[in-house]
Amino acid sequence: MQYESQEESQKQGIASPQSTPAAGPALSKPPSTRLPAWAGGPVLQRKEDDQINAVAHAPAPAVTPAVAGTPQPMTRVQFDAAMKTRYRVAAIKTGSFQDQAFGEMKQTDWNAWSPGTSSMVYNWIIDAFANFEKAFGGMPPVKEVVFFDVRYQRDDQGKPVKDTSTGASYGVGQLTIYRAVQQGNQMFDVQSALKTPTSEQAVTRNITHELGHGIAETALNQRTDQPPGADPDLFKDYRRAVGWTDDGKLYDIQEQAVQNALKTHTSPPAEFQITPKNATTTPWKERPLTSYMATNPSEDFAEAVMAYVNEPQSLKVQSPARYQFIHQRKARWLASGQPKMNIWERAARGSPRTLQPSRKPTIWDRVLEAQ
Repeated sequence: MQYESQEESQKQGIASPQSTPAAGPALSKPPSTRLPAWAGGPVLQRKEDDQINAVAHAPAPAVTPAVAGTPQPMTRVQFDAAMKTRYRVAAIKTGSFQDQAFGEMKQTDWNAWSPGTSSMVYNWIIDAFANFEKAFGGMPPVKEVVFFDVRYQRDDQGKPVKDTSTGASYGVGQLTIYRAVQQGNQMFDVQSALKTPTSEQAVTRNITHELGHGIAETALNQRTDQPPGADPDLFKDYRRAVGWTDDGKLYDIQEQAVQNALKTHTSPPAEFQITPKNATTTPWKERPLTSYMATNPSEDFAEAVMAYVNEPQSLKVQSPARYQFIHQRKARWLASGQPKMNIWERAARGSPRTLQPSRKPTIWDRVLEAQ
């Protein structure tokens, strides 16, 4: 399993020691105007009379030029600043044993993890947030980001076991990111080729998948003391639109026999049933992009959101019903897409919970992020 959600349960400058004082901020020392020998400068040779003369230029060794525009790894300080100022994340931390411990977990078997003091993983997480907002116009609430080495879950006897395949999880505003975030499911592209993601693709897909679960938590009604969701009928309509039956089975919605059966609340022909085992091995007309998409409606929706953000053309070609549902439905998840409420309705339960736009960075924010 690459992803996990919780909404299913509801349906889940140090100063230099030198004597010369620093004048202003530390700057890189400008290069000397005299080229060193390895870069083609004059080679100095001592003759027998100890006189030093410039002689023929030595050929410069092959040097691989830096690629212009190559992104540099973001530091943890930059990452924390961007997430807090732009995306309103209140806390970002490397989780402790006490944060994760339950049951018979032993600290001697537990390891802490984060991407480190600087890592491209930070860049890719920020990219995932930015791409998600570009696709939907807003973000679900992410109040806390926590890094852990591995996810733990309970086995049949209630004992903690490691789940090394989960890359991230989301629930009640907490985004948890695990070491496996750089691993991902194979996914169909536009040409129907099943491809393994790069590390960058895996990170952005894992994060946007979890933000897809965030859409569900925002859209669905929660406790009665909470404001209403932006789209309470989201899953009921999604299941019907993409081929899920009331008993949790998935069928190829592009088949007329399946459509007819769903309309009459009867079981569709078994030959059109899609499972995680045959999702990527059978040329379905409405093809799940990953085998994980055929797990259950919640994971199906989160995977569809992930594809809509990162590979929209692949989703449109391979799973047109899923693409159309998200594309036509997404306006409801924003405040601008909500029906007007009278003053008494607003006073009774409050305004619906919707996706919120990020805070646009100020000039000072950009300076801090660039340091």
